[in-house]
Amino acid sequence: MRQGNHIDLRTQAGVKTNTVTPGNSVQFVFDPQQSRVGSSAGKPGMFNCVRGIMLSCLATVVRSSGGTTPIWADQFPRVIKSIGLTSPMFGTLLDPTVINGMIARHILEYFGTGYNRPGIHRQPIPGSDATYTRVFELFIPMCAQGWNPWPDHFDYWLGWLDQSILEIFVEDTAQPFGISGVTITSVAISAAIETVPWPELIIPPYVVCRKYEQAASAGSNGPKLTNVGDAGALQGVDDGARLVAMLFSHQTGGFVGSGTADQVTGITMPWRDQQQTTLPQFFFERFIRASRLPMLGLITGSDIPDTSAPFAMNTTAQPATGAALNDSTARYTPLVWPEKGNLISAFQKVKGNYPLDGMTFGSTQTGTFRVLTLEHKQWSLSKVSEMLAAAGIDPGKVVLTPKMGRKNVKPVDPDKLWGFPRGVAARRAA
Repeated sequence: MRQGNHIDLRTQAGVKTNTVTPGNSVQFVFDPQQSRVGSSAGKPGMFNCVRGIMLSCLATVVRSSGGTTPIWADQFPRVIKSIGLTSPMFGTLLDPTVINGMIARHILEYFGTGYNRPGIHRQPIPGSDATYTRVFELFIPMCAQGWNPWPDHFDYWLGWLDQSILEIFVEDTAQPFGISGVTITSVAISAAIETVPWPELIIPPYVVCRKYEQAASAGSNGPKLTNVGDAGALQGVDDGARLVAMLFSHQTGGFVGSGTADQVTGITMPWRDQQQTTLPQFFFERFIRASRLPMLGLITGSDIPDTSAPFAMNTTAQPATGAALNDSTARYTPLVWPEKGNLISAFQKVKGNYPLDGMTFGSTQTGTFRVLTLEHKQWSLSKVSEMLAAAGIDPGKVVLTPKMGRKNVKPVDPDKLWGFPRGVAARRAA
């Protein structure tokens, strides 16, 4: 990765830090004035590209007859109801009906940064009545994907995001933490984009977070994901996707779902060649090992790690039986996830309907089955032509070459090139 910079985001009125009350929102506007940097002697300089969005939030929280339950730092993002990003060129890049504070932290931030937490470990809010102010940070890796060996190949040129609108909504419920008597009065929000100068223009893919929901009822055994790989609210992507991650959400720790993880007694995914298993704890064991997290069996009751996904920060795993890790505190059951260092060609190409009815439960399920996915999308050739023209490049005078991050490799099956970043090279005269 190259060394980066950052650019402060402002509202249309030029304000950098905005205090937002519950039920309201603030909009930041992307200004493309610094889309090229280092220009001199008549040369345009380098392309200034975006890795992601940094948020800093100062929440004012009032406890009044709120009991004695502490509010741990990983719960602070619950004051953010939703996050949206719309672009004139690409449509909806961050869907506010999907992305909220907890999803931003545990799905976008955690996976997109390669299983790192940029936020600083903050002191919890104690269980005593008073007014508290707490800062927390969120990084939204809109582009860069830290699981990949070459994450900057996902960065978007700032000029393509001209006049994009980032909107942050503050939670409007009276008790966002689910604790009686604990309310928020305001959240002061600042935002910036992390940028990196690139000497060449790259047409990157995009990793979108999608949500699939289905009503759960007595005797139901998991949902069916419909229309996986559809464009959704994006404008100009090819049909289909590569499946980066699939997470079965539970009703715990700020997440919405059906039941708790320890109620899942079996999982089958024929389309994934995953045979029936009645030991779901090993999905957690594999995920913890792949994400380089501390093995929870080694954590003592006094430890409070800030790297505890998918489990809640304030508890260690409390398995119901034996060494089971599919614990009731788990926010989601990981079904598919990226290994650190994963190559794009290793991800499964998906399109259509994918059933999870091979999931079985130890109790009657009610509420909503919710599955969150990270889907790796590729821009169509017509959209690429539009992107090139916006950068002042004649689409008819260039060729696109797959960016594989390394040289001197064997020829790759063309089918596996779907979704690769594409470099822009001048077309040679015949």
